[in-house]
Amino acid sequence: MIRYSKQLMCPESGKCTMYVGTEIDPRTQSSTPSCNIGEGGIALAESIHGSAPDIAGKNLANPTALLMIGVSMLRHLNIQNKADHIQNAILNTIAEGRYRTVDLGGKAKTTEFTNAIIDHL
Repeated sequence: MIRYSKQLMCPESGKCTMYVGTEIDPRTQSSTPSCNIGEGGIALAESIHGSAPDIAGKNLANPTALLMIGVSMLRHLNIQNKADHIQNAILNTIAEGRYRTVDLGGKAKTTEFTNAIIDHL
């Protein structure tokens, strides 16, 4: 397991723009969200990951980074209440422990994990 934790700062204001913390399991290529904000506030948001061709089409991918980048985009657009709601649903699903993908120590498929998040919304 590889652990990453990084606080990303906005150079102009010095305010924290995003805190990223994740554990990456090289076997399943879990991913980390990334949001690059350029001049004029233009943002490019993406989930950073490997292509993981070994799990393609097997319903094994962890969708957390993709969903969390959506949260980051909502925060960038100043839609905090929706961002909080989605982030809490993701975190509550993981904390509950019933539905976790393989890289999070569980046996849930991508669709099971995603449906559990939807149920928490």
